[in-house]
Amino acid sequence: MAGKSLLTSGLRKTIGAGLNTCVWTEPWIPDIVARPPRPSDRVTYRHPKLLVHSFIRRDTRGWDTNLLLEYFHPEDIPLILKLRPSNTWSMDGYAWNYTKSGVYSVKSGYKRLQEIKACDVEVQVVQPSITGLQSHVWSIHALGKMRHFMWQALTGCIATTERLAYRHMGTDRSCPRCGDPEETINHLLFECPPPFRCGLYRTIRPFRVTSRVPLFIKTCFLFWKKKNVAHMEPLIETFPWILWYIWKTRNDKVFNGKEVSPVDTLQLASIEAECWRKANLLEDSEEEETQTAPSTISTLLADPQLPTCQIDASWIENDTVSGLGWFYKDQMGVERFGLQGCRKNISPLHDEMEGLIWAMSCLQDLLCTMIHIETDCSGLVDMIVNPTDWPAFAFELVSFKRLKAGFSVFNIDRIPRTKNLRADSLAKEARNIGVLFSHIDQTQPDRAFFRNDSSPTST
Repeated sequence: MAGKSLLTSGLRKTIGAGLNTCVWTEPWIPDIVARPPRPSDRVTYRHPKLLVHSFIRRDTRGWDTNLLLEYFHPEDIPLILKLRPSNTWSMDGYAWNYTKSGVYSVKSGYKRLQEIKACDVEVQVVQPSITGLQSHVWSIHALGKMRHFMWQALTGCIATTERLAYRHMGTDRSCPRCGDPEETINHLLFECPPPFRCGLYRTIRPFRVTSRVPLFIKTCFLFWKKKNVAHMEPLIETFPWILWYIWKTRNDKVFNGKEVSPVDTLQLASIEAECWRKANLLEDSEEEETQTAPSTISTLLADPQLPTCQIDASWIENDTVSGLGWFYKDQMGVERFGLQGCRKNISPLHDEMEGLIWAMSCLQDLLCTMIHIETDCSGLVDMIVNPTDWPAFAFELVSFKRLKAGFSVFNIDRIPRTKNLRADSLAKEARNIGVLFSHIDQTQPDRAFFRNDSSPTST
């Protein structure tokens, strides 16, 4: 229940038939923050029970643009037109507005929570923000436990005696290794004599990073400015391991009474860092082989007697029209091309899905009952394989399932973008034309075809 307000703030109603979404009170407009629409200046009374269904035409199952212009603010109408009402009498649903799939994730929820706090609370900044440092930690090439340790150090979560006393878990704040009055995190990693002799602090000292400088400045140097001294001090490249083993040797002293010399600490950190780098070089080469293998295997396993259709979509943020394209080739080598200019959807993935549905419908009109679909969109393939993981596409998946039932053989596979150039060029050409149209032919049309006919129709 504590997270209910956060979840509610990120929910968006997905429009099916519009029968259970109130126009003025529920968040169904796909803005950065989902919200109800704004009324036009002509609206003097907003009926609280008015349903979205009232703005969907019964004959075409599309939006009634005349009603939209009459009731809603002009800036909201393009956002509404991005939504595609369901062709069936489907109930409206819910989706999380901050992921492509519509599924809530902890990462997106945390990000949303931080945005809410930033809006609601005015924070007095007493020192430079460490948010950038905390974010950068996760991109450092090192073991996960070391990145987590550095994040804890920046956040003040390392269990030094000073931190424990601050949290009422002890009264002794002194350093157990050198007897300094306070064992702060800065002291633990940089100022205590054993870590000092490991050489990391001496490496950054020539650049005026003194012992009295706060921890975040020293960390900033290690994260972003180490390249300035890397040619002189190769040791600095292993700083995540050095910091980690400084902490480990400190704990050996406190809990096991074991003394580990700075030289041994430094040597162990260097050996472990080099072993990790060699292991990752090997894994990277294996991963490259693995990434190239699926496309080759997929092509080899594809039935050469099965007709193939490659699909793609072209979506740009500032355009009002998106482009769809497909290229079909049957067993006899006969080719077909399809281009469509359509109203831009809420996201590129929605356009990819619309392109798939349109291509399947066209193929059935061509009496094709067996097909192998190829796309360069991994999200589209995952959506088909795991439909329950994509609630934001629930109504599109209903249309897909209905069309799929018309094929005796149907499969879909992802191919590299470089092997999908024909469908890609068709989609881009359709978007560049900038009008709503649909064209199917045995030859790819040139732009002169569309200049001669401002309202091209399906052929």
